[in-house]
Amino acid sequence: KTQKVGKKATDRIIEVASDYFERYLELEDLLGIIQNKNKLLQSVKISLDNPKGIVSEAINIREKIWKVGLDPLASIVHILEDNGIKVFIIDELDGLPLDTSFSGFSTVINENVGCIVINGNSKLPLVRKRFTLLHEFAHLYLNLQGMENREAEKLCDGLAGSILLPKKALLDTFGERRTSVHFNELKLFKRTYGASLSSILYALYNNEVISQSYFTSCIIQYNAIHKKDENKGYEGSEHSDRFQQLLLRALITGIISESKAAALMNMKVGQFSQYLDNMFDEDSSN
Repeated sequence: KTQKVGKKATDRIIEVASDYFERYLELEDLLGIIQNKNKLLQSVKISLDNPKGIVSEAINIREKIWKVGLDPLASIVHILEDNGIKVFIIDELDGLPLDTSFSGFSTVINENVGCIVINGNSKLPLVRKRFTLLHEFAHLYLNLQGMENREAEKLCDGLAGSILLPKKALLDTFGERRTSVHFNELKLFKRTYGASLSSILYALYNNEVISQSYFTSCIIQYNAIHKKDENKGYEGSEHSDRFQQLLLRALITGIISESKAAALMNMKVGQFSQYLDNMFDEDSSN
């Protein structure tokens, strides 16, 4: 989905991301961290024609693989990183804010390292970024070989939505069947689960809580009134800490020098010292 971004910018995004992941893997190598073969990468087959199978797989991921149960996901980035997937959040390109028409992409490095890149531009609603993270995770998790692109994207959306918004939580909150829903109900659920109003509506429709005709009317209302306010209503955060955590560990234990740490951060030594001093200042870069 990078046609609006243009080939030049797309190639540059890939170049910057590749450089980051190369530095990430080098840092892990210096620390002696072994990349275990991830048997789940792009291996799981489910069908778009089997909604129950999608819901069942989402429960399996939450409960057996991630072990997070059915509670709201406080930090999707941290869950992914805890499960061996590397996440790069890029908010600008060569000093300019990244075009908001770019959402993200995923790839597999060395056949066993899953990587996700997402647009961190502050103009993009956090709830959209959270969904993008799960959508790209679905690309890394599912075996999509032989599927048409449109079908594959829809399947990844379906799995992402089912992970973000567990069926039991939806039914416990909204009931099993509704003829109408107040948008404030959706906003309260958004506040807890960190999902966009539109994705909550899709989930209610997919789980047969609301009818197709009512869903369509709600989406029309959403696009006309509520879409512009998706940046409001959820106070969570999504940021990647693992690279910096490993870097500081390697630095303080003497595995790498400050100059090597600066190089791994793609900074000059002076810049890196200033970065450390201002790491937790409100305006410092992440």
